[in-house]
Amino acid sequence: MNRIDESTLKETRLIGAKCLSVEKKIENLIDTIENDSKDIKMFNFFDIKGTVLLHGIAGGGKTSIAKNAMLYALNKYGLEAYLIKPSEIITSGLGESVKNLADELQRFEKLDEGILFIDEIDKFFINRTTQDELSELKRLLIEMMNFIDNLSVDKKKILIGCTNVYRQMDDALKRRFSICEEIGKPSKNEKIEFCRICLHTIGLTDEVDENSISDTFLSEHETMDSIKSYFRNKIIMNQIDSINNEIIVH
Repeated sequence: MNRIDESTLKETRLIGAKCLSVEKKIENLIDTIENDSKDIKMFNFFDIKGTVLLHGIAGGGKTSIAKNAMLYALNKYGLEAYLIKPSEIITSGLGESVKNLADELQRFEKLDEGILFIDEIDKFFINRTTQDELSELKRLLIEMMNFIDNLSVDKKKILIGCTNVYRQMDDALKRRFSICEEIGKPSKNEKIEFCRICLHTIGLTDEVDENSISDTFLSEHETMDSIKSYFRNKIIMNQIDSINNEIIVH
C-alpha cells in the first residue's frame, strides 16, 4: 500500500450529467463520513459506509471521478489517499496472495483515517482456472468482504474501487458497496463539449456546435479518453495544424 502523492491529484473537468452526479454523490458520502454529528445508528441500519464501486467501459472517466473525490477529501478534510495495486498483491505462490492482501488491508485499518483506492479491483476475484486457484479466489473474496463489513461511517475510512468487468464480480461483494455506479459511454453532445475544451486548450477555435464535429471522428472515438489520446498524439507529433481539417466539418 502506497500513499498517493497529492501532486498527482489534479482535478479533471468532468463532462456529462452522469459523471457530475456521481462525483457529487461521492462528495456527499465523504462529507457524511467526516461529519461527527451524523446519526451512526441510522447509517448502520441502512448499511451506509464509505464504500464506492465505479464500473463501466475503459476510458469512461471512472479513475478521473475517483481522483477528483480524493482531491476533494484532501483539500476539505486533509484526508490522505492510499493505493493498492493488484499486480503487487497477486503472486503465483498458493496462499501468498491472500496473505499479501490481508497485510495491506490491515495496514490501512491501523490508520486513523484515509481513502483506499483500488483500480481494477476485479483482478483479485476473477480469471482463475484451476481448483486451487478457485479456492484462493474464495479466500481473497472473503478477505475483502470482511474488510468492507468492518468499515463503518464512524471510522472515517473510505474504499473506492474501479472495474471494467462488473458482471464478472461476485454479487455478494457488489452489494456491499454503498455507492455502486456505472459510468457508460458519453453522448454525442458530451463528446462535442469535450472536443470544444480540447480545441480551446491548444489555442484553436472552440466555437463548435453539434454540427461542427465530424460524425466519423465522433464514431471512431467512443470515450473522452480516446479523444484526449487523439489530441495528445497530435501535440507530440507537432501536427496541431492538421486537427481542424481532420475533425471540423467545413
